[in-house]
Amino acid sequence: MPEAVEESPLFFSTASAMRILISLILCLAVAGCSGKDHSACPAGNLGTFARDQALRGLPASLPGAGCVLDAAEQAVYDQGRAAGLARYCSAAHGYALAIDAKKSDASVCDEATAKEHKRGFEIGDNLRQHLDAHASLLKQAADAERIAVTLEPGLPARAALEREAATLKLEARAKQNDIEALRGIVAIEKWR
Repeated sequence: MPEAVEESPLFFSTASAMRILISLILCLAVAGCSGKDHSACPAGNLGTFARDQALRGLPASLPGAGCVLDAAEQAVYDQGRAAGLARYCSAAHGYALAIDAKKSDASVCDEATAKEHKRGFEIGDNLRQHLDAHASLLKQAADAERIAVTLEPGLPARAALEREAATLKLEARAKQNDIEALRGIVAIEKWR
């Protein structure tokens, strides 16, 4: 009869060592495959992140490399993005961007809302340009009048400067009419 080999508690038999090694490999494989990669996901609420991205006119960035979303997370992201785009793609927001001399990207909007956004932006841009031109004309007229008063009355140069100031004021008045028409559109649309 073969002699029984006494096993030391510090050493494992080859079979025991193989079972432990296989169990360890399986545990690592299951842990590696089961988890989703969230290493590059934004911190905080995905809905808020998506809404803020859309409000800046940025394209959707999730899911992406390093940020895999499950169905519930994707729904939260999509809902936040839809809320942000609803606001960004409005005519009122396009108008506000133009008045503030900011850039606009309607490519993130669907066709119908992109048209409205562009319309608001165009009106805001026109109004801002008219306001700038009006202010410039009034400044030029004031400069011409200031120089004219330093000249002797009756001099041809003074008369020319006074005529130039009057012409500039007339042009400014015409710009003011355009400004009021554009402000009328803004008031009707209730963009302010």
